[in-house]
Amino acid sequence: MKQAPLLFVLAFALYAAPVLVFGQSPVAPPAAKAPVTSSVFERYQKFAPDEPLTDWRKANDTVREIGGWRVYLKESMRANEAREMATAAATAAATAAAAAAAKSEVKK
Repeated sequence: MKQAPLLFVLAFALYAAPVLVFGQSPVAPPAAKAPVTSSVFERYQKFAPDEPLTDWRKANDTVREIGGWRVYLKESMRANEAREMATAAATAAATAAAAAAAKSEVKK
């Protein structure tokens, strides 16, 4: 029978501890500020090509003479492969340098 009041006091103490320790009751977070919005048209720039516009039929013929869209795909794949190789080489060099530094630290 004596345990019930003791459990009640313990539960109340655990519930009220933050209020008693910090001297304030939990409050709601401050209201959020209104989001800042802007129109995408504020930064709009009129299209100004570097080269003069040509007839679309002539452009299609040029692409066909070159070899079609597959040639453009191969060019972009080569560029990606070169970029990946450069990244791999830089990573390997950094790893080797870190390993050499760690080895020199171990020797000291």
